[in-house]
Amino acid sequence: MSLISAHTRVDLNSEGAMPSWGVLAQALYGNPKMVSVAHWFAQVFIAEQPHRARSTSIFTTQQRWLLAHLAASLYCLEATGRGGRLSLQTYVKAAVQHRIASRNTARDFFLEIMKYDFSSSEAGIPYCADMALATVPAHPSQRTRENMQMWYELHLTGLDMIDGKGRIGIFEEDPLGYMMIMQPLITEALLTCPEVRMPGRAYALFSWVDEGGLLMDRLIAAIHPTVGFGEKTVPIDVVSVAELARGLNLSRVHAARVIRRAEEIGAVGWTGSRGRATMWVSRELREEYIYFQALKMVIVDFALSAAVDLRPFISG
Repeated sequence: MSLISAHTRVDLNSEGAMPSWGVLAQALYGNPKMVSVAHWFAQVFIAEQPHRARSTSIFTTQQRWLLAHLAASLYCLEATGRGGRLSLQTYVKAAVQHRIASRNTARDFFLEIMKYDFSSSEAGIPYCADMALATVPAHPSQRTRENMQMWYELHLTGLDMIDGKGRIGIFEEDPLGYMMIMQPLITEALLTCPEVRMPGRAYALFSWVDEGGLLMDRLIAAIHPTVGFGEKTVPIDVVSVAELARGLNLSRVHAARVIRRAEEIGAVGWTGSRGRATMWVSRELREEYIYFQALKMVIVDFALSAAVDLRPFISG
């Protein structure tokens, strides 16, 4: 099942296929400004975490991040009359078809976001495990819409920081209207892009474990963006795992377990005695992090461009 409706027309490449995200991301990755933008992303993610602890928990792993994007897309398709529907039944079916999660995992995640981040219907019927409610439509809460808007604004601002094209100004003319069109396009790209589904080894180690993404953000944020890529390791101003975990929604024990695994593959380490000297981050992890941000940015850029053309024909 494609999240791009048959009624949605988008500009494809000359072969009639979706753009090669990897090729576009490599070009953006090669821009000298991309390093500072990616580091800025990491700093923003960390700064926002204490204020959005419940919301950020939804994105604690790559799987949950993709599941959240899928839920938002199904709602946007339904709200704009493009054939989608967000209910427990349709959501579980879509998650399995896109090979994001098993039926049970998708069902549990859906019930979790209904409890914390979505309302079950305009009538306010509470979602629960009762399968009689499987077809009841769901919609995002105001808080969820605000968090979505922040995510869009972050990536569009990052793009503007690189080339100054003013995308954020276009988006802010009608944020909700643009999100409704862009979200299914973005999710389709995320779910079909091999580099998104199978990121680099070091990046994947963090992104596929609970709260690993926040630990990775903390590590990258601790690197000064002007530091070059000449060395295999980059020292950071962090000494202990406890310091890394401070202020994040995870225990020191869990953080230590993740960092230990990262040490084993050479993604992180200490310049001297473990826990006493400053830590370092490998060039591999840093490069994979920056490249993944570039992937997201080219996808968002494409979706905004398509939405500008589609907006007159789609009502939200």
